[in-house]
Amino acid sequence: MRHLIQTLLVSLACLLASSSSTAIPVELILETGSKRGFTYSLIHTCTHWSCMSGVATDWLSGTLEGHLDEEGRLTDLSGTIHSDQGTSWAATGFFDFTPGGVGGELLLEGFGTFEFENRAMSGPANGFENGELFAWGGMSRGGQFVRGIDIGGRVVPAVPEPSAALLFGLGALVIGGGVRRRR
Repeated sequence: MRHLIQTLLVSLACLLASSSSTAIPVELILETGSKRGFTYSLIHTCTHWSCMSGVATDWLSGTLEGHLDEEGRLTDLSGTIHSDQGTSWAATGFFDFTPGGVGGELLLEGFGTFEFENRAMSGPANGFENGELFAWGGMSRGGQFVRGIDIGGRVVPAVPEPSAALLFGLGALVIGGGVRRRR
């Protein structure tokens, strides 16, 4: 019994230590809409060099899981993005729109990689604040932009895994039982 209690306490300490790191688990939930002249979330054709506008080819939805650090960087993003055309892509990437940050990158497996620049834009594009991310990016081939992407969504804390919640609850019960037994 003593060994079980020690194991549970060590597991609980590890869980608490991992939850106090500077990056917290989050979900980026893609939404469609328009805000201050910025329409999102879609893939579009490119009509000129900067790929800021074009005809929408796919409206997007999906959820990406990742981490948010204290500076506001979204890292280790992964999940699935769905098109209204019936296609789905495994997606990985990051967004860093902090001062001096590198911008971002989003790889849609089987489609290609979109790059996002970190620069001041008019409107909410290429920024993250108050739990909302808005970013526009482009995919280039041979120095020419071939597709654009406009992403918009909410960043919310990830729901803890049931096993972590169960471990935390079990540890609290063991500690509570030990305190009660001593009295």
